[in-house]
Amino acid sequence: MKGWPTFAPSPEDVEQWRRWPDPNWCLVSGEIGVFDIDVKVSPADSGPAADRARRLVDATKVAIGQVVGLAPNELPLRWRANSTSCAVLVRLAQPCGKRVSRFVGPEGEDHAIEFLGRGQQVVVAGRHASGAEIHSSLLDTAFKDLPAITPDKLNEIIAAISTAALGLGYTPKSSLAKPGRDDKPPYSPYVAVLRAIMSRRAEWVTDVIPVVPGDHAEWRVSSVELDRDLEEDLSVYLNGIYDHGTRRDHTPASLIMEFGAIDASGEITFGGAPIYEPDGAETFAVIAEPDPSIRRPTEAEALTWLCRRLAGDHIPALPEFATWATSLPALARAVGLQWDVLEAVRWFQFPEGDEPETWRPDRLIKNADTLAALRAVDPGRFARVEAVTQLEAVDLQKIADERQAAVAALPPPVETPASGSISWIDPTAWAGKPIQKREWEVEGWIPRNEVTLLYGDGGVGKTLLIHQYATCAATGKPFLGQETRPARVMAFFCEDSEDELHRRQADINGLLHVDYSDLANLRISSRKHDDNALGVWDKTTGTTKLTQAWHRLRADAVAWGADVVIVDTLSDVYVGDEIARAQVNSFVKTCLGRLASEIGGSVIALGHPSVSGKTSGTGTSGSTQWSNAVRSRLYLRYPDKTERGKIRELETMKLNYGAKGSVLKIKWDRGAFDVVAGMSTADRPAGFPASAIPDIADAVEAAVAAAINECSGVALSPGKTSPYYGPKVLKLRSPDLLQAFNAAEIEAAFARMERNGTIRHQEIGRDGSRRAIKGYVLVPDKLSAGRPERSNSFD
Repeated sequence: MKGWPTFAPSPEDVEQWRRWPDPNWCLVSGEIGVFDIDVKVSPADSGPAADRARRLVDATKVAIGQVVGLAPNELPLRWRANSTSCAVLVRLAQPCGKRVSRFVGPEGEDHAIEFLGRGQQVVVAGRHASGAEIHSSLLDTAFKDLPAITPDKLNEIIAAISTAALGLGYTPKSSLAKPGRDDKPPYSPYVAVLRAIMSRRAEWVTDVIPVVPGDHAEWRVSSVELDRDLEEDLSVYLNGIYDHGTRRDHTPASLIMEFGAIDASGEITFGGAPIYEPDGAETFAVIAEPDPSIRRPTEAEALTWLCRRLAGDHIPALPEFATWATSLPALARAVGLQWDVLEAVRWFQFPEGDEPETWRPDRLIKNADTLAALRAVDPGRFARVEAVTQLEAVDLQKIADERQAAVAALPPPVETPASGSISWIDPTAWAGKPIQKREWEVEGWIPRNEVTLLYGDGGVGKTLLIHQYATCAATGKPFLGQETRPARVMAFFCEDSEDELHRRQADINGLLHVDYSDLANLRISSRKHDDNALGVWDKTTGTTKLTQAWHRLRADAVAWGADVVIVDTLSDVYVGDEIARAQVNSFVKTCLGRLASEIGGSVIALGHPSVSGKTSGTGTSGSTQWSNAVRSRLYLRYPDKTERGKIRELETMKLNYGAKGSVLKIKWDRGAFDVVAGMSTADRPAGFPASAIPDIADAVEAAVAAAINECSGVALSPGKTSPYYGPKVLKLRSPDLLQAFNAAEIEAAFARMERNGTIRHQEIGRDGSRRAIKGYVLVPDKLSAGRPERSNSFD
């Protein structure tokens, strides 16, 4: 029946319907409200689930009766004999919106109890599809005698029903805006911002559509209330908006555009629904307006209005072509969140030992933006941090709330054009000019005139390694067998005392065979317990502010003529949010990059990887912008994630001026590192001596040969599932010889050596039962013949 929600039947209509054979009679909700108890159990059903469902129906009637002052058997009902499904009819003293409560039982049974407030229909007489007659006590009840409820009473009834359902073992089943929505934390920044806006829906939704607000999760508004000729409702959830009538999602902006009307002052109010008709693949497309005088807001106008509702009138109008997607950073600011921090928090793994749970109160306040973003992106993680910090009497919710209020109150940052003009290069001027050769501090590893990051786990020896590099560069010695540019090096050590640095220097001198008199090109500063911040993020200007410590370091480096400055570690010199991309990028370029530019040389900064960086083997930490902002990043680690022993691996994880993936295996020996073997992805530099260090493949084959010789007579098998599998047995029996190499490297060496004929699997003896014992033997002729020359930098 077209227009059934507002259709007023005449006496002639009623008389005509009366003559229809077996009609079903419906009431439209509006003045009458209906508790539709959609719990279907037949009299023949038995078992725990059926018994529990019957108790839920009885408990629902009791909950309604207690609020309206009637016994369950006195409630006006609609029912049928073959099911527990029924409806309780009430009179609405005030308008009430639709409410839906869903419950799931222990055995997976699904039930719903819906309250139909306005614009829905309920069958009160006739015959059900099952053949059962539909009964109603309305025939014996005058309208004025129906029990009356208000929105407050409705809330009380819904709460009582939920409590009763929980007591019976049911679990509430939440309604999502759309099945399959990405609604499990950690949320994407998009979802985090949407949820933050929807959590404040009472501040703006009620101006756009005639919905009845409340504390419940799902607000429903009927098509009658929306003034449209569709059957289904529109739902406003805490995580989004879904229109069941048009079968599509809404963003807050599209909801405002479809149902709002804008006046000359820019104020938006409910403007009724547009006209829907099929259009192409869309069944319910907006095709026209019922009133030509209605002016719907554009998307930019809708977004501007929404931002001002949430943050205040200080928000400027968004650009004319603004969209929901392009305006997400502005929407985030309107609810007090920083978009770049949201992006970082979702994927960031805090360094081990430096998680928010370990932060002191002053650090928590300093990182309030991170806490606010963490609460929006990962509420569970925020709750865990909150539980720990409560012991310190710190109110984390208050810190996050106050920071969000402050961010929302700030005017959006305005980009001011820089004075002067950009310097442009005319490439035609390069004709005939000699090309400057790229320079390296360490060939293929550390580029000159750039910032390089060296990451390493705590205790792995990265400070010792960089101290050793500084000594090599200062004395003109190769660093770990690599071509190293002689340089004047200043090392800014923030974690070690002078005594410790002295001890370390003595060990390095012994390895390199140098004396203290050879160290004129090296300067070392012990900054333990000093204020070492070099750059502090300025929230007002959105830039990194250089500190007095930076200016002193820069002045000393320039005055002394330093070529390389080492900074150990990032956590000591960086004061900012390490997961905020903008802050990280600004620090690397403004602080470290500018320092390199001022001295006309290079800066090497040391840092710790996060837990995920260690687990993945990438060695990253914090925002990916740390790696993106530099030209070279190295990672020092234990092999095979053992976190013990004397062997380390140094790998190029990023190298803009060459192939990454070069690896050096180094060994801690008497307080310094000595190189064992290496594998390079780069070409050998011109003039660099061949055989500077062994190639990893050659070194592991030599170690395997020595281990086979050491384990002469030991049973060894080529079968991987055998308890005598050769690589595994040799690794266990000859750990000193093979400690530098992992299982994959040893297995690959076995395969190459068998293929080249340098080892052979054969009978090597017999046991007490005269059964053959097989093992590996070396083939001297093949070993003495040598191997083909390898084309890499370690030949």
